[in-house]
Amino acid sequence: MASRRRASLPPIPDMRFESAFLAKINPYVTVTRLRRQPSEDSDLVYVDAADEKLVPAGELIQIQWGNVIWATFRDQVLMMWLQGAVWSSIQAFAAPMYTRVTRRVQSTLKAEREGGASAWLRGWVQQLGLARH
Repeated sequence: MASRRRASLPPIPDMRFESAFLAKINPYVTVTRLRRQPSEDSDLVYVDAADEKLVPAGELIQIQWGNVIWATFRDQVLMMWLQGAVWSSIQAFAAPMYTRVTRRVQSTLKAEREGGASAWLRGWVQQLGLARH
């Protein structure tokens, strides 16, 4: 008896606001680990590489506030305003054009004697040369 394997699905992407926002501001926040010698309590040493002789003493967090504020403003205010302006401009031009097109189609279909759409379809098929004579 052969065992069946379930098809593996791709992971669901994380679409939450927090993860996207943290990814945007990540370049502007730096965390430096502070370590100290086990025998010395007061001298903190900045360490980039892991050294077995040093023990963790804390973290130094540096934030570039100007860049974080700009990224937040850009993503949460400026882009929302721009999207709204683009969509309202499209709607201002598309609504009258949609009205004109629907009126023209309706007048074309109503102008025929029989039943509007069926007469138009019959004429179109005759132009293709597929109609019965």
